[in-house]
Amino acid sequence: MFIIDLDNTLMDTHGKFRNARIKALEKIGVSRDLYDETRKDAHDGENGEGIYDNSRHAKALSLFGFDEKKVYEALMESLKPEIIKTCLYPDAIDFLKKIKKIGKPIILLTFGNPIFQEQKIKALDLEKYFDRMIFTNQKKTEKLTEIMDSISSRPAWFINDRIVENLEAKKLFSELKVAQTVFPFVSEDEYQSSGLPYFKTLTEIYDFITK
Repeated sequence: MFIIDLDNTLMDTHGKFRNARIKALEKIGVSRDLYDETRKDAHDGENGEGIYDNSRHAKALSLFGFDEKKVYEALMESLKPEIIKTCLYPDAIDFLKKIKKIGKPIILLTFGNPIFQEQKIKALDLEKYFDRMIFTNQKKTEKLTEIMDSISSRPAWFINDRIVENLEAKKLFSELKVAQTVFPFVSEDEYQSSGLPYFKTLTEIYDFITK
């Protein structure tokens, strides 16, 4: 079984996807700095923690004089297939096709606003690669526990970028095999310190899995 993350695992969310959203907003006068400044207000939670929501971001930017509807439409522009598909990592589709051929169940487990995450997946046309898709705003390891408790298929691979989540997952399930995708804004030293295998590309992960 394979349990695979979406953001910064299959797609460059923090880089290309973020830039696409900023580019759309720049057309209506929103600067990159203002996008970043208001992004924390687009999450639930008083201190900018929690779940990101396009509507909250549009509301936050409207306080700076921008038309809330136009801001929302600009944010949604990044979900057009011709835009968001350019944000997939170059080897993502090839990786999913090869994993699919192994013949084991493949589960998407992605944290975030479930509606927003599902919109991403549909625009990316990735549903066909997964046997099950889980969009959750709960702690990802909680859903991982539900998955692991409900399956007998072994080994189970968890392919994910966040070190803290990976360490928690490994602590909960020692038999779980973890392959980390490297998030570019986290130092390689941190990945090395985790003691878990990490890779710069999905192709490297596939090669590691199939050895």
